[in-house]
Amino acid sequence: MRLDHELVLPPRGFVLGWTLERFWMPHDLAATVHDKSSWTRDGPAVQNTFIDPGWHGRLRLEISNNVQEEFVIAAGEPIAQLVFELLDIPTEQPYDGRYQNQERGPQFIRLLLARKPIDELELSVRTVNCLKNAGITTVGELVVKTESELRRLLGYKRLVNEVQEALATVGLHLGMPRDEKH
Repeated sequence: MRLDHELVLPPRGFVLGWTLERFWMPHDLAATVHDKSSWTRDGPAVQNTFIDPGWHGRLRLEISNNVQEEFVIAAGEPIAQLVFELLDIPTEQPYDGRYQNQERGPQFIRLLLARKPIDELELSVRTVNCLKNAGITTVGELVVKTESELRRLLGYKRLVNEVQEALATVGLHLGMPRDEKH
C-alpha cells in the first residue's frame, strides 16, 4: 500500500495517513495490514489493522515514529503490506459499518473544522499572528498549504512544526487537496 500524500512524522509522534489505493473486499476475503520491516528499522511503524470481508473504501493508516528525529515519507511511497486470508465460505454478514466506502480525510470533523478560526487551534499567539499576517484565518485555508509554502510564509521551521502538531491532534495535516469536501 502507498501513501496518497507526503507525511512528516514528528519525533516520537503519531500521524494519520491515507492509502492511494481503494479497496473492495469480496465476501470471502479478509486482510491484515502489516508494516514493512524496512521502514520499522528506520523508525516509522504502521499500526496493524484488519480489513473485514465486504469492506470497501480507502484505508486510513495510523503511523507512529519511534525515533527522536523527524521522518518524511513521500507521497506514493509504499508504506505497508497486506496479508490476505481466503475464507472457506463467504461470510453471511459482510462489513457494513460506519467506515464503509470511506473517503480520504476524517469523516465527521472535516466540515466543522474547515471554517474553524485558526486561533481556536492549540497554537501559540506568535504562530496565530504570523498565520493571520499571511492571510490565513481558518483551518480550511491552512490545511491546503504545503509544508514548504508554510515555511516560506512563516519563516521558521519551529512554527511549521507547531502547526503540524496542532493539525495532527484533530486528524488533519498540511497539503490536503483543495478539491476535498470540507
